[in-house]
Amino acid sequence: MESENIQSPKRMRTPNYTSEEKYRLLEICRDYKGIIENKQTDSCTWKEKDNAWSKIAADFNASSPRKVFRSKESLRKCYENKKKEVRMVVSQEKKSLIQTGGGAAFTPSQDPCSTIIKEIVSGKTMNGLENFDGDSILLFADENAAGTSSSLNIETEGGPVKQIDWGNHSAANLRTQLPKVLRSDKLSEENGSWCKRRRPGAVRTLHTSQLAAKYEQVADLKIQFLTAEINAADRKREREDEEHALKVKCLLLDIAIKEAELKNINKSDEKEKIGLL
Repeated sequence: MESENIQSPKRMRTPNYTSEEKYRLLEICRDYKGIIENKQTDSCTWKEKDNAWSKIAADFNASSPRKVFRSKESLRKCYENKKKEVRMVVSQEKKSLIQTGGGAAFTPSQDPCSTIIKEIVSGKTMNGLENFDGDSILLFADENAAGTSSSLNIETEGGPVKQIDWGNHSAANLRTQLPKVLRSDKLSEENGSWCKRRRPGAVRTLHTSQLAAKYEQVADLKIQFLTAEINAADRKREREDEEHALKVKCLLLDIAIKEAELKNINKSDEKEKIGLL
């Protein structure tokens, strides 16, 4: 019963962030973007991020527009939430460019914080990878064209920018000759016609006699290797036998020396006994 009466302390709710506070926070985070946006996950990077957020909290509380204290955890949560919002807006904007069905175009809100977020976060993380259907020609809509104009700008690697009106094109235009930038400069050596890219070369097959010769060479090398190993083992065994014989001779000489010393000691003892008698 006593445990039921105990109530957990109520968490104090801080005031909501104003647009001025968010803008000030992002301005400070822009100075530390190389640390807080580091994608490494080792312990040193985590410590650097924690120290950076401590400095961000100190700078923010020193110049807060509302003079409201904010902890580094609260500031970090606000920063992450703002990044999520900008990512959702960018995703919706990209989705609206390819969707069909009519209706009003998607117009993102003019938020000054979004510009700072895009400067801090990597472009690939925010916008994703660019997806083009070619590696030398970039097609993009003319931003300055008014209304529903069908004109597109073609930017090539080695030529000037050209403007083409695709509104009058039909299926008959598909029979026209390819542009110079789309042609291959390689000609086949046989008849001088245009060759296909990445054509696989012919694989030369080996005859049975050639394979047999290769196997014989491998067998000869194996025999030579085994013969060399056997000879090395024989020489090693001979050296071990010679070493053993020398050790035996040394032991026999040591025994003979010890026996001679023992005889001399016995003779000297007998002479001393005779002298005492």
